[in-house]
Amino acid sequence: MFYGNNSISVNPSTDSTFNSNYLAVYHLNQNFSDASLNNYTGTNNGSTNDASSKIGAGRSFVDPNHWIELTTLPDFTGSFTISAWINTNDNSEQGQRIICDDEGNANGGYALSLGDPGTGRIRFYIRGLGPVSMDSPNNTISNNTWYYVVGVFDDASNIKRLYVDGNLLI
Repeated sequence: MFYGNNSISVNPSTDSTFNSNYLAVYHLNQNFSDASLNNYTGTNNGSTNDASSKIGAGRSFVDPNHWIELTTLPDFTGSFTISAWINTNDNSEQGQRIICDDEGNANGGYALSLGDPGTGRIRFYIRGLGPVSMDSPNNTISNNTWYYVVGVFDDASNIKRLYVDGNLLI
């Protein structure tokens, strides 16, 4: 990390930071721009600035009617990883979509969600792939605490994995 080092002559925050292995990267720091080379810019639907975020200024999604729409993001084919920092004030509420692509997905869709399988549980699902869902244990996610959640799909071995804060859960 070179922050504050005046002798650095190259801008370390250029688009090349996220190479072609990244489909999209969203910092949600007051905007909905994609930091990867692909420029899949999102459209805000009701989320608001949240200065209490883990890294920089994030977004607050108060109810299911708040989301960021990514209409140009392609359907995933093959292996993929999706991840996000999350913080909830009601880990028992069902339907808290973290990352979701169900609408119009030719491959059936996928998602990381909170609360669907029960209080404090994370779900990673891929439609059309049995078993469809994998769920974390009860109370994996507590209220008012930051977590880094990751869903990984390895197409070659047909295996899904779910991580929270770097720990393999399933």
